[in-house]
Amino acid sequence: MDFNQVIDTCLKFSIAQGGTIATYPVGYRKLEVHSRTSRTEIAVEQVNPGVWQVDKKQDAAGDSTSEMAQAMTKESLQEHLLRLWD
Repeated sequence: MDFNQVIDTCLKFSIAQGGTIATYPVGYRKLEVHSRTSRTEIAVEQVNPGVWQVDKKQDAAGDSTSEMAQAMTKESLQEHLLRLWD
């Protein structure tokens, strides 16, 4: 899965959940999905070509967490985002 597919999937997910996304400067293959109504924060970062790590950084209360998964398809990325979302 390429970076454009990741951005598209995360953007559609965040809109459906009422959240936002933030990307990093050019050269980084990473973005974050944030909730507008809680403190949930999920980072999505490329770890190998076509392989993306989905890492829940904060839960709804703002507490740090370290729930992680790897996604290689749009479908698996969507599943992990939904599962990790508060």
